[in-house]
Amino acid sequence: MRSLIALLVAVAANVSVPALASPITVGSLYRADGSSTINDSLNDRIWLGWERTVGLTYAQISAAVGVGGMFEGYTIARNIDAQLFVDALVGGPHACTASSGSTCSGITREAGDLVGESYSFDPIFDYDWSYFLSDNGVGQDIGFVRVFVNSVGVNSRVEKVNEAFTFDTADSLPDGTSWMLYQTTASAVPEPGSLGLVALALFAAGCTNRRAKVTPTGRIGEVIVPLS
Repeated sequence: MRSLIALLVAVAANVSVPALASPITVGSLYRADGSSTINDSLNDRIWLGWERTVGLTYAQISAAVGVGGMFEGYTIARNIDAQLFVDALVGGPHACTASSGSTCSGITREAGDLVGESYSFDPIFDYDWSYFLSDNGVGQDIGFVRVFVNSVGVNSRVEKVNEAFTFDTADSLPDGTSWMLYQTTASAVPEPGSLGLVALALFAAGCTNRRAKVTPTGRIGEVIVPLS
């Protein structure tokens, strides 16, 4: 029993803080093996992997970040947030700032694995892209960040386009495009699975504490404890 409790406590500790033994690092972003989040050291943010929101409509993603939603605690990225993500991906502030669209070259092929699979793969490029909200009230409602990763490691690039679609157009596009979600490092909370393991570990630790206080023989070591 004690060995099982110890194992639960250890597992909860390891899951609640992602292991960073072999992260994928691109620019100022890194992602641990098996993690669903991307850590941003440039902007002190945590971004959700793009694969987590694939195929959701605007109404669905809005509900998911609301109270009780699957992604409660996260915020849907806007144009300015998408720019911060691009800056972090390329390693610092960059000239990819045009509202109509701008391309940054020079990212590594690992960028596709880092952001997460969110579109389709063809023999030449892995296309991963994710929506954000336009924030100036002019033109279209939705912009996107798109990562092109060449399978042979050349000409890989990231593109940011603001005001690309209306909500209706974005919702009607083929499944595959996701939504950019983030939270600040200070407000980050463990993933739901981590919270469950932590609760279980705390319960197990409490059981161990109670068993240590009163044993069937009324002893802790060589000290006799009166039974109440």
